[in-house]
Amino acid sequence: MADIAINPVVRRVQFTGNTGLGPFAFTFNILQNTDIIVYKNTTLLTLTTDYTVTINANGTGSVTLTGSGSGTALITTDNLTIIGGRELSRTTDFVTAGDLLASSLNEQLDSNVIMSQQLDERFSRTISVSPGDADKTLTLPTVDDRKDKILKFDTEGNVEAAAASTVFANTVVGANFVNDVFTGTGAQTVFTLSTAPGSKNNCQIYIDGVYQEKSTFSINASTLTFTEAPPLNASIEVIIGNALDSFASDANAVNYDQGGTGFVSRTVESKLQEFVSVKDFGAVGDGVVDDTAALNAAAADLSSGQVLFIPEGTYLYNPTSAPLTFSTNNIAIWGKGTIKASVSQDKTVVLLSGNYITWDGPSVEGEGTVYSSYTPSTEDNRYALLRVTGDDVDIRSALINTPYLIGIHANACDNLTIGDGVDVLGGPIAAIVSTYFQGIRIYNCTNYRVQNPHIGANTAGGKPEEALFATDGENGFIQVNVSASWDHGVYCIDVDGLIVDGCTTVTNAGGIACSPPEYQNDKVTPTKLTNNNVRAAVGATGTVGFFIRDMHNAVIQGNFVEGFPQSYQIIPVQYDDANNNIEGIVFADNIARDWTEYGLLLAGGGLSLGKLQYIKISNFDSLPKRATQAAASTHIQSSLSAGITNSLIIDSCTLGSNGSHYPENGILLANVDNAIVTNNIIRDVTTKGIDLNNCDYVKITSNDLSDAGTTGIDIRGACSNGNVANNNIVDGALHTLAYGIDGNDNTAGFTFANNRIKGAGTVAIRRCQQASHTNTFFGNKSGDDALTGTVTLAAAITTTVTNDNVNQGQGYTSYVRLTPINQDAATLVSGANSPFVGAGDHTAGTSFKVRQTGAASGTEQFFYEIVQ
Repeated sequence: MADIAINPVVRRVQFTGNTGLGPFAFTFNILQNTDIIVYKNTTLLTLTTDYTVTINANGTGSVTLTGSGSGTALITTDNLTIIGGRELSRTTDFVTAGDLLASSLNEQLDSNVIMSQQLDERFSRTISVSPGDADKTLTLPTVDDRKDKILKFDTEGNVEAAAASTVFANTVVGANFVNDVFTGTGAQTVFTLSTAPGSKNNCQIYIDGVYQEKSTFSINASTLTFTEAPPLNASIEVIIGNALDSFASDANAVNYDQGGTGFVSRTVESKLQEFVSVKDFGAVGDGVVDDTAALNAAAADLSSGQVLFIPEGTYLYNPTSAPLTFSTNNIAIWGKGTIKASVSQDKTVVLLSGNYITWDGPSVEGEGTVYSSYTPSTEDNRYALLRVTGDDVDIRSALINTPYLIGIHANACDNLTIGDGVDVLGGPIAAIVSTYFQGIRIYNCTNYRVQNPHIGANTAGGKPEEALFATDGENGFIQVNVSASWDHGVYCIDVDGLIVDGCTTVTNAGGIACSPPEYQNDKVTPTKLTNNNVRAAVGATGTVGFFIRDMHNAVIQGNFVEGFPQSYQIIPVQYDDANNNIEGIVFADNIARDWTEYGLLLAGGGLSLGKLQYIKISNFDSLPKRATQAAASTHIQSSLSAGITNSLIIDSCTLGSNGSHYPENGILLANVDNAIVTNNIIRDVTTKGIDLNNCDYVKITSNDLSDAGTTGIDIRGACSNGNVANNNIVDGALHTLAYGIDGNDNTAGFTFANNRIKGAGTVAIRRCQQASHTNTFFGNKSGDDALTGTVTLAAAITTTVTNDNVNQGQGYTSYVRLTPINQDAATLVSGANSPFVGAGDHTAGTSFKVRQTGAASGTEQFFYEIVQ
């Protein structure tokens, strides 16, 4: 080993704020790489595995981290510490008469110096006594004497252990002061204080504002004695620190001052009692110990205005006898703890029966067995993890996990709020045909607000049948995020004044279903179903995304439905009453996507019903699914099987296709009176753009039908007194247009005006022109030429007029009305002065022929008009 000098340096170096693997140099001398110890933060590193050592010729060196194990590169928050670590042992033994080599002697001496420096470095990190201090006993008391004690020094400076009550007795703790004020007489030296200071060190005395030295007075219990009487009329102020007789259970002896403007001093005990912890009553919260008694005791002890704290942990509760009941008014329950049912039973676990209760944070969890075979006989028997019967209850934050029957059940409450910090998870693992299992159930409540809680599946895949179910009551606001349910996301029945706004639902069956109370005397408050996003889950089996039953005075606006066979359905199904008119519905700005049967269906359920009336449908955007469409699939259909749909408006809707699969019909109206269908765009249907069946007083105006089936507008059944005007019907590339407008023998009292029909393969207008129909035609065009003009005829001469509006097919023709300019001129073939030109005189699609008969001399002019 080399002969080196051992430098007088501290055998410790620490690197802070460094990065990388090194090298990190040390300036103390070592003899071999095992003579040092390296710490990364508080982790002892291993030589070779975590670091390597490089030794310079003078014994100093450096450490380089390996980058693996615990020896990864430093970041700025890391500390790397290198200290001496040579083994404290003698490595060379000098025997009698043996060799005494200088190299061996140097190595041994160097080693001794290194070990001494190591010890010196260690001692520098210990508590020590100054060399000039007096000799005292610094030996720790034995284990039994120092357990649960405080280490202190006695009056002589010796180490001893004492109980906390002994250490802090007669000592001022905090800022709990008492002021006594006296007036000097010039002779009085003894004064009685309001409290005993315990020691004169616990008080300060001022005479006329001048501090008094401790040597000028003495204290005995509550008696203050001055060595010299204060002057006459002198102001004597005694400030006493309130000493504690006992360190334990004396919070009522210490004042708490908030410190703000206008604060009122009160005891620490009063301050601490604002919050009551379940652990104050012996709750353990380890998920093993039964905490039923402790939780009940905590709930029963609450007073108005108090807050119960449930710390983090799992608190087992057995609801067999009774739920954990909070009946005190004006309280709050908060924390991160979980109240878990310890048994699997049809029982409510937590009951909030008091008024003005805030629940913020604690979770309620089922035992783990889900869905009960129990059938409720009354509303009171619908058991839940968390049940509410009090008024003005605010559930702000909670995890309601794995309910046995219902997650949250509100029964006959007023002013209930369920906030966006609430999660209700779990339910049956497979779909069960029952609505008893509900995530949230609201029964007969008024003025409630469900503000975007989340309802969905738990980690086991269980989910509720109905995510949110509300029935009876009035003035409810529902906004909920449903990520999974077996049946409906939101189901509301008999709620007056309901608002369902901003919901998001992903469900296996229905999305949102609503049915108001029975319509009586115009007193039902309007229902608003707005801005909801309703989607079918993968593999969903439900039929209707948005199901509106028996609705009156409703606004259905801004909703999005995707993936259900029927996107929207408005239908009477419940009230079998011939005097019951379902009416006053505004359906606006809604979107339907990926349906296979209907975008919007207004239909009857076969009940005895008055009318479905006063309905306005506007700005409806509908696209079917990229899949084979069901038979008779239709964008918008009103087909009431009992009663009449009266006063229906369909305006500015966009009804299209996905480009690969096409529905049969755009708009189908059956048994509809007083309907207006206007400004709609209908694209890519296979059969009929607009289909009317048994409809009276219908206006079909300004619609754009492009590639809209084999018939643009079909009028069938007993339809009368309609107006079909200004529609644009054009053949497209996908489906062959046969008839622009098609009627039947019962089509009567219609006006067909200014319609543009292009590319009808058979005839532009069919079965509407017979004189017995009493229909009126003008301005309908199937070509580009003018519909009117004049023709000059000579006696017994046939004249051909070319015009591309002439249309003929299957015996149905475009008629030409001829009117003599001179009424006294010769008659036409038919013997009348204003006849239609017969079918035999047409050349389909290009021209028509007219001729004059009689012996009149010269020529005669006729005005003609092509009537489609």
